Amino acid sequence: MPSSSQARFLQPVFAGNEDRGFRQDAHAVIINIADNGPGSSDDQREAVFEPFVRLEASRNRDTGGVGMGLAIAQTIIQAHGGTVELRNCREGGLEAVVTLPMEAA
Repeated sequence: MPSSSQARFLQPVFAGNEDRGFRQDAHAVIINIADNGPGSSDDQREAVFEPFVRLEASRNRDTGGVGMGLAIAQTIIQAHGGTVELRNCREGGLEAVVTLPMEAA
């Protein structure tokens, strides 16, 4: 079970825009993060893990980012023996599913 500080980390940050949750089985912790945006195509979901790739094409300060976040996240998750998968939600939006093994890689 996560500690109270870990549970606070998993609280929604952007109310109404993002939903987070986690569960644990005998072998792994699975973290789900979903938004209510437009989702993405299959080829975009693969490409977005490449450095400097952004799904949102504007470069203004309101949207920010340079396209490194998912590339960095994937590298760290894989270094710990885990996986990250992006998929479209049935209700709309995109879901990231992070699976981290209970045992060190």
